[in-house]
Amino acid sequence: MTAKLTLPLTFLLVIIYVLRKLRKSRDKSHFINVWNRRLRKAHKPMGITLAVVSLIHGLLARSAMLWGIICLVSIFLLGLTFVLRKKIKKPNWMKVHRILTIIMLVTFALHMVELETRDHDYDHDRASIVTTIEEIGYLPSIIN
Repeated sequence: MTAKLTLPLTFLLVIIYVLRKLRKSRDKSHFINVWNRRLRKAHKPMGITLAVVSLIHGLLARSAMLWGIICLVSIFLLGLTFVLRKKIKKPNWMKVHRILTIIMLVTFALHMVELETRDHDYDHDRASIVTTIEEIGYLPSIIN
């Protein structure tokens, strides 16, 4: 359940940048302005929610996964840059926050690939084990 929350939360947190760029363009749509304002107000609570949900997801995971851990660390570093934003000068703070966002997105995507690879390997290994057991004669072929 926690994994299914991270994708929409991540999308909503990142789309703010795109909406802000669109809002600055010549075509100032009322729709874009309204959604930009709503998402900007919700950015901090959504970021906190993403951090909590991601931490719970990591703690409940069957096994630790490298890209998932790196993604989780980048999410917490994003929160830390927000907390320390007054100590970091604004242009530098925004630059660091955006770079960490890119790192988080890349590691999130790599984590998805990592999951698919692991699940595929798990299914393949399981099928191999069942086939071997059938060949030995310990398991009826109906079970497969």
